[in-house]
Parts: sequence; structure tokens; C-alpha cells
Amino acid sequence: MLYRPVCRYHDSSFSRTRYRTVTFSDPKSFPALPENASYQFYGGNGPDLHFYHANGFSSITYQPFIEALTQSFSVSALDSRAVWPNIGTPPKTREWHVYARDLIAFIEQHYQQPIIAVGHSLGASSTIYAANMRPDLFKALVLIEPAMLKRSMATAVRWMPDSMLKHIDPVKTTLNKQDRWPCRNSYREYCQQRRSFKRFHPKSFEAFVEHSVIDDGDEVTLRFPKAWEAHNFSQPPYMLKEISKLSVPTVAVRGKPNVFFSQQIWQQWQQCQPNAVFMEDLQHGHLLPLENPDSCAQLIIQGLTQLDCR
Repeated sequence: MLYRPVCRYHDSSFSRTRYRTVTFSDPKSFPALPENASYQFYGGNGPDLHFYHANGFSSITYQPFIEALTQSFSVSALDSRAVWPNIGTPPKTREWHVYARDLIAFIEQHYQQPIIAVGHSLGASSTIYAANMRPDLFKALVLIEPAMLKRSMATAVRWMPDSMLKHIDPVKTTLNKQDRWPCRNSYREYCQQRRSFKRFHPKSFEAFVEHSVIDDGDEVTLRFPKAWEAHNFSQPPYMLKEISKLSVPTVAVRGKPNVFFSQQIWQQWQQCQPNAVFMEDLQHGHLLPLENPDSCAQLIIQGLTQLDCR
């Protein structure tokens, strides 16, 4: 098997459907999402589940993974505001709580009961923030490699001026990468030459190529603007303090140790949230929902079953 539990918990067609009236009355409710917010209800069979994607992606680029989830869950996905139409330039403030507030507003607007929330990388970190702000909205969390740095590095980055950060990777590489192509075939050829995409499952690669660019006049450009992607990279937080405050039942998922999620962070997470279910797939990396969508979905099902949250 490609996946295994690390420790136990102790204590298809896609369509826009289902618009439900909010009944949550917590005084900390957030304003409704703006008209340009983009999201999808993918349908499916089972409990309500929301998926929040990683930096540089959109939910539809995870299509095979979401299709696998719809076999056991009724899935929705709010896109990061970076890919909302007419979003403009990133704000001057470098923080990720805005994505958590968007998620809270989305859940309040469309759900009547607490839901399962699955997040990957930036989406996982944003889900953590949201769950600490409004734990009443969540039945369980599945956190796939939350984006974070160790405390010392996060503190150093926080105090770096933008003029310095733009010369440091991954911000520098992101700002300098190509973001326009003459046509979709040209973009496909570009992706085929990139080493990072060679690990994608073939179906994930096809979904990514199809949905990660949009038409812009006679050319195509990235759906997730590189300015927003670099902006998010410029403020990776220290998340373990936030994780230690979680009161919502949690499944933690990781791939093999990588530059975005280290062995040290994984071990520290197990110490600060011992009642979580910890799962791993050491055959795949940080992008495991895209590298092997079916096995990642099975890992989620297995973890939630241990939490008795199916």
C-alpha cells in the first residue's frame, strides 16, 4: 500500500447546485462574499465537505482528486480570491487570514450545519485559521501539508521589507516566471518541459493544463496571477502555535519530506496536537493530491473513519 496511519486518534459531472440559507448566528460572523467570488458545488454522495486549494492553483485544477472525493462526500470548493475575476493587485498587507475570513463567509452563506474541511498547503493553513476563529462551523479538518515555516524563519521573513523579499526564492522565481503564451498548445508544451509537472498523475496534468490558464485577447495567461502567488510566498507563517489551539477533530496528511514540509515540522505537529490522526504517503511529495488523487482521497477517508466523522 502507498499509505499508512502513523498514530491513532485518542479521545460525475460537476455542477453548481445547492444554495442554502445561513443559520449560523455567531456574533463573529463575517460579511458575505462579494459578487466576484468564484466557487463550485461539485455534488457527490455523503457528508458535506469543502476543499481549499494550494497557492498558485484553483480548485478545478484538482478535478481528478475532487472526483475521487465525490464518491464519498458532497464537495464544494471556494477559490482563493487570487483567482476571482477582476481581483486586481494583491493588498499591501502580507497575511493569510483574509483567505480564512473568505472561507468563513462562504460556509455561513451556504451551509446550515458544520462541515468537513479539507485543505492543501495554503488552503490547509487558511482552514486552520478559520477553524480557530469559528470552530462551530467545522465538523472535522483534513490538513494536507499546511504551508508553514519553522518559527525562526517565519519571524525573519515577517520583518523583511518587500524590496528584499523579491530577491529571495520562491518569491524571486515566481515573479520572474513566464505567465503568458500565444495559445493553449504553447502552454501545454511549456508544462511538459517543467520537471515539477512530471510527477502529476496524467489526469491531473490534463486538468491542470486545461484550467490553470484563461483566455486573454489573442493569448492565454495564468488564472492564478503570479503577483498574487509571489505575494502569498512572501509571508509564510509559523502555524504550529495555531495548530496547537485547534479544538476541531483533525486528520493530518503528509507526503515524503520536502522543502515545503519538513520532517521536523511533522514531528513537532504530532507533539502539539497528539489527539489528531496522522497519515502519510511517502511515495509522493507536497503535491500528493495531484500526484496520486485516488490514494490521497482514500487516505482522507481512512483518517476520517478513525475520527468517526464519515
